[in-house]
This record gives sequence, structure tokens and C-alpha cells, in this order.
Amino acid sequence: FCLGKEKAPDEPTGLREVTEQATTTSVYIEWDESPPTTCDGATWYEMSYTIDKTFSVTNITTYKTHYNLTGLMEDATYCITLVAVNAVGKSQSVILFNGEKHTAC
Repeated sequence: FCLGKEKAPDEPTGLREVTEQATTTSVYIEWDESPPTTCDGATWYEMSYTIDKTFSVTNITTYKTHYNLTGLMEDATYCITLVAVNAVGKSQSVILFNGEKHTAC
């Protein structure tokens, strides 16, 4: 019943760092579920992150609306990029740079 109405999901909203669950070498992030509808909701989320603009990790996949990034370097700057994904495609990316929402890393 969605024939012809399918589209990539909207970008995730509410991306934030949960500082109460962070450590010196980990960052716990969570976000609001991409609006779930029959035709265009997110099926999963993909993220990548860069530490100090030199070391990158890509293609982390999760079906949940939270993730704990571990093994980070103490006192480093990090940039996390998150997208919502479904069978049609990917949403626009949402970026978190050192705990604050940004438009670019």
C-alpha cells in the first residue's frame, strides 16, 4: 500500500551526548527515532566518527537509538556523523562535534 510513496527517511533528530554515561575514553550518544511510518521510516542507523581529524571509523550499524563509542583517546576531539537508513536510501546526516550539534566536522 506504499507503492510509489516510498522515500528515504528523514534525518534523525535530537542527537546528543549523554554526559552522565561518558568516561574519559568513551562517549554515549542517543537520538530520537526517525519518524516511523509505513513508507519512509528508518530501518537502521549508520554512523561514523573521526578523532582529532586524523583517525576515522566508518560503517557502524545499529538498530537502536543509542550507541556507546568506546576506545576513544582521552582529551581528543571527535566528530560523529549519523544517518537514518531504509530500503530506499539514506537521510541527510546529523553531526555531533565534541558533544554539540554542528553542520560540518
